[in-house]
Amino acid sequence: LKKWFPLIVCLQAKPQDTLDLCQLLNNDLAATVKRHPKDLLDLALFPCKLRLAVKEMQLCEGTWISGVQIGSHINNWELSAPELAPIYAAAEQLNCCLFVHPWDMQTDGRMSKYWLPWLVGMPTETTIAICSMIMGGTFGFPNLRVCFAIPWFILHGFTGS
Repeated sequence: LKKWFPLIVCLQAKPQDTLDLCQLLNNDLAATVKRHPKDLLDLALFPCKLRLAVKEMQLCEGTWISGVQIGSHINNWELSAPELAPIYAAAEQLNCCLFVHPWDMQTDGRMSKYWLPWLVGMPTETTIAICSMIMGGTFGFPNLRVCFAIPWFILHGFTGS
């Protein structure tokens, strides 16, 4: 699928199909983590339809699932989009960590060579997500826990190395 990514399942699929797929994958992941709790940590997937995403997050409560994966943006929404408030409210209420992973980087033109989508695109996507959440007021949810993937470029800049 053109817009399929495990972090935001099936942007162009039917909503119920995405929920069914997420439940299948999340149940299997939870069972696997339960069998290997010292070796694995599970982050659930959820469908991009907000009502269904909140429902799946609630269903994961009390399982071996530690958090939820989300992409650095959802369709044309930055992570500061007010439409995402129900996700943040549910994550905060459930004490569920959001793991933000970059995706959908530019891969054409100047970015098509030298692994630039990964070396430049992923850190850029992460930076946009972080800035969007900070400057857009997403952290008005005071107990929202968020972890960002691909942070090495930030640490490099702050340490002066």
